[in-house]
Amino acid sequence: MTASILPMLLIMSLVTALLLIPVLRQLRKEVEKTSLTINTPAKEEMIDITPLHNRLSQKLRRFVRRRP
Repeated sequence: MTASILPMLLIMSLVTALLLIPVLRQLRKEVEKTSLTINTPAKEEMIDITPLHNRLSQKLRRFVRRRP
């Protein structure tokens, strides 16, 4: 009996998985949209954690590019 039910179970699981694809895509879009509005800190709350040597080299590069 198990051998005769197994192909039907596999087909039903395949159909169910295919039907869930659009639902999961929509859910992912909604989660990404809400996480962007909720989890983004305000500009004044953001802390620059760039190491000092990287910040200095970035400032030097910007200074060199501005000079004619």
